[in-house]
Amino acid sequence: AFGSYVSGPPFIAASLMKIPTIIHEQNMIMGRTNRFISRFATKIALSFPQSTVIWKDNMVVTGNPIRETAARKSDREKALNLLGMAGDKFTVLVIGGSQGSRAVNSMTVAALKDMDRLLRRKIQVLHIAGEANYKRLRSEYQSIGGLSYKTYPFFEDMGIAYSVADIAISRAGASAIFELCAHMIPSILIPYPFAEGHQVKNAKFLSDRNAAVTIEEKNLSKESLKYAILRFLEDANLRDLMRKRLGNFAIPEAARKLADEVSALVGI
Repeated sequence: AFGSYVSGPPFIAASLMKIPTIIHEQNMIMGRTNRFISRFATKIALSFPQSTVIWKDNMVVTGNPIRETAARKSDREKALNLLGMAGDKFTVLVIGGSQGSRAVNSMTVAALKDMDRLLRRKIQVLHIAGEANYKRLRSEYQSIGGLSYKTYPFFEDMGIAYSVADIAISRAGASAIFELCAHMIPSILIPYPFAEGHQVKNAKFLSDRNAAVTIEEKNLSKESLKYAILRFLEDANLRDLMRKRLGNFAIPEAARKLADEVSALVGI
């Protein structure tokens, strides 16, 4: 079970039938369904070592499996050439999410517009906007002078996107967190404020350890985001320090660890 409410009834039924069960919790805090069915679980796998749960003997930290295309690392220079981007500019990757986050997308453009033109000339943006916001966002970028950018509604090979990024601006879902850790990309995290605050806790896992910057949506403005971007642009030492810290949280073998736990339950 991965937390969806539809997993509850079959999970409980399996437990009553003495069939081994395992939960995987992606987030720092356990979701409502997983909290309820955890009492029936044979095994509980966690993504975060410091997950805010009461530790039990049947728990294990596996990390969060990430997509093969997102995990794949590419040579930066080749990736930049593939995308038609410059090798001497500060590259900001913006991940609006598959559905497109209006807050992340709109405020990023506003922050870039608010910058001095000379500063914008130092920056290039790879912005994955999501289908819903793509057309509007593309027209907004066209109105920004002195900025190099590429916009996409969706990007299939995220390994390429991560390989060119100096920093990322992103929501803070568990998959995004562990992909950023795997590629050691300093980030500005803007967590989705709802869904029981899962993303806020995920983001603060990194920012509390000085491995990312968190801007909660209630505090998000063009000024706060511009300041965060320029802080990274101007401080290479900060970027290097964060990369080293992010590497400590990466769990590249998460998929294998989780598969091993499942196999062990059924005696394979």
